Amino acid sequence: MAVQPQKLPPTSAAAKIHSTRVYLQVQEWKHLRETLSLTAWGWELKDNTLFPTYTTKAVAPDDLLCIIKCNCKADCSTDRCSCRRHGRVCSAAYGECRGECCMNSIVNMEKESFENASDNESDC
Repeated sequence: MAVQPQKLPPTSAAAKIHSTRVYLQVQEWKHLRETLSLTAWGWELKDNTLFPTYTTKAVAPDDLLCIIKCNCKADCSTDRCSCRRHGRVCSAAYGECRGECCMNSIVNMEKESFENASDNESDC
């Protein structure tokens, strides 16, 4: 059985953080926001840009996240791969993705890490 992450219901933590952003918006409409810190009300500041915080907890239990699969027929190198898009590493057990030419597999990541370490050693 494949789990589609986009069909998972929001968690109570996600609902709470969404409510804080809604409260901040209402304060903005009432012209009362100047005393409120955006980062305390559901926003993160990264590289001088504000991003909404979607949740403060894991989106699902690890047991559930482990069965998410992508079924990609390509190399999983873009966000078209649902595993990559949701920050997960592909597994050879996942549907069509066999991890052989997968750019998002643990095998490929370990290979890249080893190659980068070898490159750094040769620079010394």
